[in-house]
Amino acid sequence: MGRITERDMESIFEFFGAPERIRKDLEVFKRNIDWLEERNQRLTGEYPHKWAVVLVGEDGSPELHIVDDSSAVTAILGEAGIRRRTSFVRYLDPDPRPLILQALSQ
Repeated sequence: MGRITERDMESIFEFFGAPERIRKDLEVFKRNIDWLEERNQRLTGEYPHKWAVVLVGEDGSPELHIVDDSSAVTAILGEAGIRRRTSFVRYLDPDPRPLILQALSQ
């Protein structure tokens, strides 16, 4: 594998942002995930089988949108021109199936 060139770094920063911006985006993302986790059980009870779309408001606080289907999710994200690093979507499933992963042995 070759070295990362200055041009490569420019492309990376153009796509992801400067390191300080990445750190800030991760902090906002984590804060908003924690916010939704605190409300998940209540929201799932109130809106079973719906989608929760969390966008970042102008002040950095979470904006919750509850929608019926994935088309509505796409529309909200598209209309708002949302940056994918600071928004997220969760399906509010009242009966989630457990995910079981089997480790591969060597």
